Parts: sequence; structure tokens; C-alpha cells
Amino acid sequence: LEQHCREGKSGEGFKLRGVNLSDVHLERSGTSMGFNLSYADLTHANLHGAHLFRVNFHHVSLHKADLNEANLNRANLEHAILLGTKFGETHLEHVHWGERVLQEDRARESRRANKLTAALTHFEEAEEALLLLAADEAAAASFKSAAFRASRASRYDASAWSWCSPTTRSAAAATCKSSAPSH
Repeated sequence: LEQHCREGKSGEGFKLRGVNLSDVHLERSGTSMGFNLSYADLTHANLHGAHLFRVNFHHVSLHKADLNEANLNRANLEHAILLGTKFGETHLEHVHWGERVLQEDRARESRRANKLTAALTHFEEAEEALLLLAADEAAAASFKSAAFRASRASRYDASAWSWCSPTTRSAAAATCKSSAPSH
């Protein structure tokens, strides 16, 4: 992978699920563009201590990946799946996070399509991802308003289901679909 990066090639769409990439160097020197890993699957990958300066993680699955002590300065994490991602002592200066986490966008799309169970699941995932970011000092500082965004995702969740009883919420779509307010 390091050789691929040095040769200026793209890693777009690579399947790297569970791969040990600890201490990998994916920095590109002499260029303003970082290594492209957009749409890659790095679920459960070990990126502990990795050098990922300016890497493009757009639409990447980092689900339960270990990014402890990694350098993600100036990386693009827009629409990355960050559920369960470990960010302990990770360098996150000037990271591009995007306006919302991917799960929040998916929740809004599901809600517009009247897929209420999917919407609830995605809102809960968005809240979980944002709370994990807010819990890590470096990630929270980089994300700037992670705690605010988590509370906002929680409010979306509450407003989306406010017309359902607490008992109904867990199985919401089947019971509430017909009475859902239009937005």
C-alpha cells in the first residue's frame, strides 16, 4: 500500500477489512493532494500510529477501526462511517469532517422516503458516532461542535418519533407509519 501511494496511484474502493496497517506511511510529499482511499472498506482495520496526512477518506468505512496515535492532520473524513472508531491521541488538526456524519444524511433520506425504522436506526447511529467523537478530546476539538451535533442528532431522533408512544418507538415503523406527519 505504501508503494502504491509513493507511485501516485489511487486506493479508491480498496477492500482492506481487518488489515493490519499499523505505522503505515501514506503521506505524499511534494504534492497538496493526499493518498485517495475514498470508498475503501477499512472496517476493523488496525491503523494504530499510521501516518495519514491529507489522506482522502471520503465515504470510507472506518467502522471499529483503530486510529489511536495516528496522524490524520488535514485528512478528509466527510461521509466516513465512524461507528466505534478509536481516536485515542490521534492527531486531527484541520480535518475536513463535512457538515454532518453519513448516518445523519442516511436518516434524513430514509425519513423523506417514509422508511421510518431505517430512519430511527440511522439517527441512533449518528448519535453514537457523534458521542464517540465528543468523548475523545482531540476528536471533539477537531470536530469543534461534536457535542452540539450529538445533541442535535438526538433532537432529530426525538422529533422524528415524538408522535409515537415510548412503547411503540422500538418497533415504530409498523405501528406509526400511517400516522406519520409529513415533513
